Amino acid sequence: MTDLKSPKSDGLAELAVIGSCLLGMEHAQRAREVVGPDDFFADRNRVIFRAVCDLLDACVDPDMVNLATRLRDQRVLDDVGGVDFLDKCVKSVAYAANVGDYARSVRMCALDREINHKSLVLATDNSPDNLNVLADLVY
Repeated sequence: MTDLKSPKSDGLAELAVIGSCLLGMEHAQRAREVVGPDDFFADRNRVIFRAVCDLLDACVDPDMVNLATRLRDQRVLDDVGGVDFLDKCVKSVAYAANVGDYARSVRMCALDREINHKSLVLATDNSPDNLNVLADLVY
């Protein structure tokens, strides 16, 4: 057994969270209440959201200019797709006020991946403690 199932992700919700953050500090703050950078499946989305959090920590609005500047200062703007990708994120947002819903989708996918990973560890590690935990989960 090498994998229990494919990792779950919601790429559109990840884009919408980032795009919503770019549309207003209140949306970024709301997203941050629900998700953290490590909840994002795509590496570049994780890097971008970490920069959003850095800006929020500095009480700076993570708008397009500020976020692009932050990413450029970190020398990762081109690695994450540049301003074009940030613009794509903004265009993916149906309604920024729904950022909580988008963020919950990202968080639920992250929890699913975490459960999948822990299940795989339990299923492949035959130590008595892990077998007991696995038995309790199954029965």
